[in-house]
Amino acid sequence: WTQHVDFEVPPNGSAPVWRGTVPQGSADFVLCVHTPDGLFPPNRHVLAPFKELALSRQAQPRAALQRIAPGEIRVRLEAEAYLLGVHLTSPRPGLQFSDNYFDLRGGEAREVTVLDPRGNLVESELAVSCWNALIP
Repeated sequence: WTQHVDFEVPPNGSAPVWRGTVPQGSADFVLCVHTPDGLFPPNRHVLAPFKELALSRQAQPRAALQRIAPGEIRVRLEAEAYLLGVHLTSPRPGLQFSDNYFDLRGGEAREVTVLDPRGNLVESELAVSCWNALIP
């Protein structure tokens, strides 16, 4: 189910952009709000407890790593299905992630930059995961 809603909100303001009834049988989904031009980060409203969401338990993000500098790696993450709580981890202390713990809709991609202030970041020390498989 998808519904496009046109709206305008003044700078530094807020306004409800949708009111209505979620179609029957979709209470186990997530409502996502985003702008086509990316003016603000996407937001979501979960309509049920995480354990009741209709998530693909086997779905995982696809990741492509690109070294930018000795202490910097860009990770491009792509989703084929809705992914809840996508995150990167590493056993190496002191790493800085440009983003962490976010959702990706099917067909969506996001880039995360990982920085190591010491300048010796190793690709094999980065792991990508999501909560889909962790929810009972």
